[in-house]
Amino acid sequence: MLIKTIKTLTLTVLASVAISVQAATVQLTGTINNCAGLCAVLSASGNEVTASFDDTFASAPSLTIEGQGGGVLTFINQMYAPNISMMPLGALSIPTPALTHGVDLSSNADQVSVFGLGSTTGAPVWGVFDLVNSTFESYLFTPDSDGAGPPAVLFLADGTFTTVPVPAAAWFMLSGLVGLFGAKRVQDKK
Repeated sequence: MLIKTIKTLTLTVLASVAISVQAATVQLTGTINNCAGLCAVLSASGNEVTASFDDTFASAPSLTIEGQGGGVLTFINQMYAPNISMMPLGALSIPTPALTHGVDLSSNADQVSVFGLGSTTGAPVWGVFDLVNSTFESYLFTPDSDGAGPPAVLFLADGTFTTVPVPAAAWFMLSGLVGLFGAKRVQDKK
């Protein structure tokens, strides 16, 4: 009897973990509407922007942008961007869109801000996703190359996105597990 109880508890815990993990990950798929400056070199209007985040903000987000020629721009050291005016980056502190453009970089139920470094360029990029209006903006940090002026945060691209639903197969699997637990409990009672 004790072994059956342990098995049942273990399966219940695994099912609840699977459900909570499934519910916590949000996938966003967007399309660039406006591509300016360096965006026109790296990407293009109509290209895809994909982001995923944990709605409890417990694990790191991800951000990818469809590049020119079918490639994908990837980012490393990705994190949620706090709503601060300067962001520490190693020994440097760099201005953020909150300072230069007055952009809200909070991560809350209405908005998610993702910060990452270009995997090839090393340039910092911010993706700001408005979950209420289903729009996003992205900004790029550009260091001063000739020493004549301060570093800047430039508008990169904006567009719209949709939230990708959890695949139906996952829901079928979860409902099947729940059904199995119910059948097992009925059998145990007999």
